[in-house]
Amino acid sequence: IIILRYLGTETFGIFSFIWLFVLLLNSLQLSLIINPMFSIFPKYSNKENIFYLSSVFIINFLLSIFSSIAILIIIKILNNFSSIYNFQEIELYLILVVFLLHNQIFLKKLYFCKNQYKKGFYQSILTFLSLYTYLFYLIKNEKFTFETLFLAILISNLVGFIYGFQFKILLNTKFNKIISVSSENWLISKWLTLTTITQWIYSNLWQINGALYLGPYIFGIFRACFNVANILTIIFQSFDNYVPIQTTKIFKKNGKNEMKNYLENFTKLGGFVSLCIFLMTIIFSDFILTIFYGKELNGHNYILNLVVLTALISFFQYPAMYGLRTLSYTKPIFFSYFLSLVISILFSNVVISMFNINGLIYGLMITQVIIVIYIFFSFIKVCK
Repeated sequence: IIILRYLGTETFGIFSFIWLFVLLLNSLQLSLIINPMFSIFPKYSNKENIFYLSSVFIINFLLSIFSSIAILIIIKILNNFSSIYNFQEIELYLILVVFLLHNQIFLKKLYFCKNQYKKGFYQSILTFLSLYTYLFYLIKNEKFTFETLFLAILISNLVGFIYGFQFKILLNTKFNKIISVSSENWLISKWLTLTTITQWIYSNLWQINGALYLGPYIFGIFRACFNVANILTIIFQSFDNYVPIQTTKIFKKNGKNEMKNYLENFTKLGGFVSLCIFLMTIIFSDFILTIFYGKELNGHNYILNLVVLTALISFFQYPAMYGLRTLSYTKPIFFSYFLSLVISILFSNVVISMFNINGLIYGLMITQVIIVIYIFFSFIKVCK
């Protein structure tokens, strides 16, 4: 919101383009480290879980170094590929942002994993307050630029990292445990990682082609609506802090049928709430865009409605996905995204070039429907 209001729609489109790659690296962290941690941690006793967490901490630290190198390579490629999407001036900031973002997110999830929800909440609040305090300082003193934006993101994640860092974890690190934990995580994460890469390519191939064909201004409009809808996605993803742990506990204690009943009730409640949200969005879409972005996006409310609908459709993949992960059967999740990937490779370029922004939106929506259907029926099959 702040970027679009103070730096303009085109700059927002450029920011959104590079942030797609940052989100890819965050998604890899989610599938390799965080999702397996939430599923595996409840299985350990109180005496053993500290050794598990210390090992995961080291693995995550190594992954953050790899991700920093990866974003550097991506920046170099983009600098040579496009004069519009050139990020040479913020190269160092981006590298440090990726490194600190990985570690700050991990430490916050660590609190949630240990049922220390208040500490995780305080870390989030401190990170956000640091970000927006510095942003408003920059705006007030007319120093807000594309470069200082990334400096603000860097500083806020550094603050979150410092708050969340736990020295106690490092005191319980054992090399042989790191190896065994890596193997244990990989049993769950191998398909999730392939799924993440596939998911990123299928969804962001549409968006990358959209950015290249439509230009940063139109792409900025799409991403502005996408970010409003992304509030819902963040809410859905926040379920990862609680539902997978409860699903694993119920399965461990009461078996598959009780787990299935729990996820069915969760789906019904989430589906009802999602429907209400969609209806409210249709009624107040113009008002929502005006509140967030002023008059900059007047006349584009239909884009918001369709993007919100796509986000709400995505909710229905989560309950079945939690069940499949608890059963350590994540292969169907990968294949659902692989199918969508094939569709994206074959049609995204053509559809967007023919139908412009409508092609981008409906392409993403159709591929999301395919994913939900495939994952849902895979879970039903496994539960029989």
